[in-house]
Amino acid sequence: MSRPAPQHPYAAFKRKAPVHTPSIPPASSKSAKGGPPTAADIVSSYARIPPRTKLKLSLGLLGFASLGVYMTYKFEEWYPLEKRAPTVAPDAKSRVDVLWEEEERKLEKLQSQRKPSQN
Repeated sequence: MSRPAPQHPYAAFKRKAPVHTPSIPPASSKSAKGGPPTAADIVSSYARIPPRTKLKLSLGLLGFASLGVYMTYKFEEWYPLEKRAPTVAPDAKSRVDVLWEEEERKLEKLQSQRKPSQN
């Protein structure tokens, strides 16, 4: 009598070959063939992207935008703009300044009128 071959204790739990499932199922095209994609196509395409890919895409866009802001700042340091001549005369006053000075003159006039009457 031959003895049966000893089996590994986990032989019943053999790994099955992974079934290949596409991460992005084919889209049902709502736009005309060969035409530009519609907003619904773009939104549904984004919704089908796996979460990890969405995270990588978002971080990539954030990094690209940050780099753009940083490089803009650096370019302004490296290539400064020439100072432009002022568009108004240097001694020009705004309407607010003119009104403020008028109010100060009125206040000084009132204060000077009150001082002699108090004595």
